[in-house]
Amino acid sequence: GQAKITDFGLAGLERTIEGAEARAGTPAYMAPEQWAGDEVTARTDVYSLGLVLYELFTGQSVFAGKTPAEILELQQRGSSTVTSPSTVIDGFDPAVERVILKCMETDAAQRPSTALAVSAALPGGDPLAAALAAGETPSPELVAQAGKVGGIRPWLGGLCVGLIALGIVSAIWFAGHQNLARLAPLERPPAYLATRAQEILEDLGYHDAPADRVYVFEDNTDYIDHLRAQRLTAENHSALESRQPAVLTFKYRQSPTLLTRINSAAIGGWMVDPPGDRPGMIQIDLDPLGRLLYLRVHPWEVASESDSPEPEWGRLFEAAGLEPSGFDEVRPRWIPPVFGDSQRAWSGNYPAGEQIPIRVEAGGLGDKVTWFRVIEPWVEPIEPDSVEELDLFGVPLAFTAWFLVVLIVGGVLAWRNLRLGRGDRRGATRAALAFGVVRMAWLFSADHLPSGGEINIITQHFAQSAFRVCLVWIFYIALEPYARRYWPQMLTSWVRLLNGQLRDPLVGRDILVGVAAGAVASILNSVSTATSFAFDLEMPEIFYSLWTAESLRGGPHVIGALAGILARSIWDVFMVVMMFLLLKLVVRKTWIAVILQSLMILAIFAGESLALPFGIVLLALVWTSLFRFGLLTFLIFFTVNGMLLEMPLTHDLSAWYAGSTWVTLLVIAALTAWGFYVALAGRPVFQDGLAGEPGTVKQ
Repeated sequence: GQAKITDFGLAGLERTIEGAEARAGTPAYMAPEQWAGDEVTARTDVYSLGLVLYELFTGQSVFAGKTPAEILELQQRGSSTVTSPSTVIDGFDPAVERVILKCMETDAAQRPSTALAVSAALPGGDPLAAALAAGETPSPELVAQAGKVGGIRPWLGGLCVGLIALGIVSAIWFAGHQNLARLAPLERPPAYLATRAQEILEDLGYHDAPADRVYVFEDNTDYIDHLRAQRLTAENHSALESRQPAVLTFKYRQSPTLLTRINSAAIGGWMVDPPGDRPGMIQIDLDPLGRLLYLRVHPWEVASESDSPEPEWGRLFEAAGLEPSGFDEVRPRWIPPVFGDSQRAWSGNYPAGEQIPIRVEAGGLGDKVTWFRVIEPWVEPIEPDSVEELDLFGVPLAFTAWFLVVLIVGGVLAWRNLRLGRGDRRGATRAALAFGVVRMAWLFSADHLPSGGEINIITQHFAQSAFRVCLVWIFYIALEPYARRYWPQMLTSWVRLLNGQLRDPLVGRDILVGVAAGAVASILNSVSTATSFAFDLEMPEIFYSLWTAESLRGGPHVIGALAGILARSIWDVFMVVMMFLLLKLVVRKTWIAVILQSLMILAIFAGESLALPFGIVLLALVWTSLFRFGLLTFLIFFTVNGMLLEMPLTHDLSAWYAGSTWVTLLVIAALTAWGFYVALAGRPVFQDGLAGEPGTVKQ
């Protein structure tokens, strides 16, 4: 009555079994290819496993021959000699029967690939837990098959949709308190302001039509920093809404030749790339109402003859919306950035608001104005004692150093995983190519040229995309095997998505939850802003990123901005997970790594009273998204939160930039609708309590 296990020394590693050794075994439990002396694989053992399972469940051997020759003859007859377990045992579980018969397929390719795959197919088994308990790293296929089928209850899906709607409403409402595109009075579209800039230039005597031009809205950082230093929330809010000084400036530049950028694949740097030092190039800055703030003209190499010794300075005051009688001429102090033979300066006040003192400086060459600038009191000149020293512990340098560490360590880990055969190359390739496609979408925001230079723009975008494809591939190979080893549930829906299972309920659930998490983060930000105003605390964070500026350029630039937010989110996710993995490898404990990384992030906001408590809540949401739902939810969370914070959202559908609101909401609505529909997995949204079973009638 005692079960015993015996070992006859026939087992061996698959790669060490060759030649005659392949035919060594117990005849009643040998696979057809083993009898034939062909190559033996893991599927050979699966065949033997099927024979053992059959005998365990039925008490009978599959091939009950008395000699090896009889056993071989029975096996060669194939499935016709195999009695189905259900004919031997009444009530035999058909799911178990299918697994056993599948293991005993004559064709090895038709059998399960591994014992863990057999475990996955058996009812009630958890192959993922079995693999982890055995100290094995589960395969990507096993990770994809593991976990729940997916889906979400209708009421939970409805709750997610409600949170998403609330997050959108709060983002649009509080954008009027935090997003400069809403705070500033953007009453004039870029096309109007560009025309206004050309009119000013015409009035100043610059009549030549440009060959190329570019324009963008940029934030007045000196003014915003000045308001933030005052820490007067209510007053600052009204100041940001004022027209003078302007918190946003419209920057316009034109050139007598095509503006061929040095870095054609970049977004941003419109006023410095290409450099504006070529003769005939002009930059002009206006406030949102079209009043002149700045002018710089690079004169031609040969000065033109003029009867007038100086320009008509009064035209500058008219273009700037300033009354000359309210200004006193003073001695010039600021050095013009371009050559000139005359210079003037005046001091006075902005005519509107609080009569803020300003200084006006201008320079000219002959009868043409070449430089003009309205200098506000908080603008500090660049002088020897004002140049900042190198901060070895500053945040930008720290992030640069951290990126280099991540890059080097990631490369080493990727090389090691490839050498050990642990990397999911197919998943890495698909993820990297998807990121490359997103990066190529930046072409929508490129400043295209009607010349051969367009080829350079396209090739630089391809080069930048290829560079990022390589980085993502390396980071994926470095990260994914460890995530699969320590936190495989984190990757289940992600791997299913990479495998093209767009209609998988678990994929739909994690997309829906990711959108809801991004919306909840937007709600938290709104609550933080409202608290700042309610208790008159420090000035809330002002959002005006590169992607905000890009979307305000209109048209296809909105698509480019959304692609930029998605690309940045993918990159941020990889950096966060890589940082977490490095901490995990050092301290060994997951919870210690979570605490350490959270402290590193919170240290950035330690000086702000509200940022710290709301940051803790936000981090709780971040870690819950990653560990409870996984990498797909994490990525969608980052992306949607970025859209709601950085895109210029408005409830005024007549605003000239309302198109960015429509496109953003359309993307979020599409993700929400698809995630909700797929996550339901065919369940009805509403249960009709009045309807009975089919064929019954309610009285």
